[in-house]
Amino acid sequence: GIAGERFALACGLYRQMEGGGRFARLRALAGQLIMALADVIAVANGDYFHYGLKKQTEELERFAARPEGFLEDYRGVMRAEDGPEIMGICLRMLERVGQQLGLAPEPGAAGAAETAEPAPGEPDYGELADIYMEICSTFNKIYACHGSGNPELAFLSAVCLQRELDELAQEYGIPACDILGAYRYGDLEPLAAAAKRAEEALVQTIQQGGGQIQRYHSLEAFFAANR
Repeated sequence: GIAGERFALACGLYRQMEGGGRFARLRALAGQLIMALADVIAVANGDYFHYGLKKQTEELERFAARPEGFLEDYRGVMRAEDGPEIMGICLRMLERVGQQLGLAPEPGAAGAAETAEPAPGEPDYGELADIYMEICSTFNKIYACHGSGNPELAFLSAVCLQRELDELAQEYGIPACDILGAYRYGDLEPLAAAAKRAEEALVQTIQQGGGQIQRYHSLEAFFAANR
């Protein structure tokens, strides 16, 4: 049942991709799609990802029941450099996973193309500060992946961060930041630089609006302030 729900989610993400839009948007949807299909594979094998996203690729390799070419396509989404290529890979993955589970990709209208959302009123900079303090770890994951040369975890982390940034832009009316457009499987420098620009812009927006970002120089200082 869980596998079926995650498969339906993946189908819905593909329908959104059919609505078109900038490549970074397609990449973000495709990244969510492959993570949903990875969950399908895990639960279909009666298992789960013991390390979350950190070692998802390695853990996928140990699942005996997975469609032919799944890992190649999973990595292919990360390597894809244009919309038709990434959509073709995603559709093939849906078809193969659906065949293995006895499910067919769900029919439905194409997803809506990107449209400009009306900007809301003045954002709550205190709320934005709290959100930043939660998602700053994802920025740090991207920087760490750049340092260690881990393009696969960098991609998954960037997908999660792009979704967060897009939601902030829509809900709080702050400028949108495109980080996934800078992702290159073989060169993480542009991605790390784009993430740094996005983080600095977000921090500047929060601070100029009066939001307070709490920073701690050690774990002990954090515990002392949050008892």
